[in-house]
Order: sequence, then C-alpha cells, then structure tokens
Amino acid sequence: MAKKSTVYIQHADFELNMDDVINAAKDAWGGKRGDIKDFTLYVKPEEKAAYYVINGTDTGKVEL
Repeated sequence: MAKKSTVYIQHADFELNMDDVINAAKDAWGGKRGDIKDFTLYVKPEEKAAYYVINGTDTGKVEL
C-alpha cells in the first residue's frame, strides 16, 4: 500500500497539485490548522478557483 498519494488535476493549459490547493485554502482561512474539524474543497478548474468550507460555517475562495 502506498504511504503517500499525489493527485493532480489537469485542465486546459494548467495543472494543479491538490496538496498545494488544499494548503492554499487552509492558509487563506487564517485559523489554526488544529482547529479544523471538517474541511470540504470544491475545485472549479474552468474558473481557476477553489472554494472551501471549514467546520461547516467558514467559507472562502482561493485563486489557482
């Protein structure tokens, strides 16, 4: 079994490393990472953006 997985999304003229997108969303949130109990990420490659929901209430957007 693999100990580490890497996921890439390729769309049109760019490639996204999902680890980078997740980290960017968590950084944009601005809270302590240890306070994250629930994290949902919606990647919209056609908008070159990702939208996040943290702990069911905090939302935001990161440009890709």
